[in-house]
Amino acid sequence: PLLLVGAEKARGSDAGRRGMGLADELAVLNEQLDADLAEDATEVDLEEKGLSEVPPVVFQLGEVESLVLDSNSISRLPDQVSQLSQLQELHVRGNKLRELPDTVCNVGKLQGIF
Repeated sequence: PLLLVGAEKARGSDAGRRGMGLADELAVLNEQLDADLAEDATEVDLEEKGLSEVPPVVFQLGEVESLVLDSNSISRLPDQVSQLSQLQELHVRGNKLRELPDTVCNVGKLQGIF
């Protein structure tokens, strides 16, 4: 489930989301975060969105080259970050991260963590 720090926006239950496709999940996320993410996005900018975790739908976006998560409250990156096979830049400044998952080393095109 999507966790938003300090947000009182409605979140659908897991049961309700199970039948949702990628486009539907992106539409919900875009509405919740006032974002503009698309299935073919090469850059995902979620800077200063009040996130405590990375929305799982992000890991379904196969073309992402740049993931910007700066200035949130993320304390852990999930292992699924390795699913972003095109990822070149990972921006995580201003979060509560103490370490990165070992799987980040499996992202073959990753050029930098900022």
